[in-house]
Amino acid sequence: MTTEVGIETGSTRLIAKYMAGKPKPFKPEEWPKVVLDSIATMNEYDWYPLATIITGLPGETEENVIQTLELLDELSSLKLFIVPLFFVTEETCYLKNGPEISFEHLSELQKEIFIKCWKYNIREWGTTFFSKYASSSIKKLFLKIAVKVFLSILYTLSYTRKDSWRKKAFKEISSEIIKAVKSL
Repeated sequence: MTTEVGIETGSTRLIAKYMAGKPKPFKPEEWPKVVLDSIATMNEYDWYPLATIITGLPGETEENVIQTLELLDELSSLKLFIVPLFFVTEETCYLKNGPEISFEHLSELQKEIFIKCWKYNIREWGTTFFSKYASSSIKKLFLKIAVKVFLSILYTLSYTRKDSWRKKAFKEISSEIIKAVKSL
């Protein structure tokens, strides 16, 4: 079973500032513990949430990003699928006048959130996902070829740009994919 869980951030300051009602009846300062305890409880009952993390919230500092990265480290012992998102303004939201965010606007530390989430997802779910397509030796061979083609395309996209972050992301995420496929 699954459900969507909006973790949003590991920063208690940002939770208090923008989402003070989210941890109710707990205090915003307890947010990381609320997240960890809630997901651990879900896992005990075979619920594996799809969780979202937002980076680029207005006023997000490097310290806030570090707190989110630390929460992601703590979540790595649990079973969930983590989707990193950019902050996006919404017309009916308190932050409707917030800035539009893209990779070019993120700090190196904020970009680490994306890498950490996808490495975790591949490590946690990759073997299960890929094994569905590797039940026979022909399927396994096809899967390995498909992964090589996919990684070649990703490599080309990463290295045609001079962006060092994309190169780093490619190396780290592709190594997790290769480990998952090799373990089949």
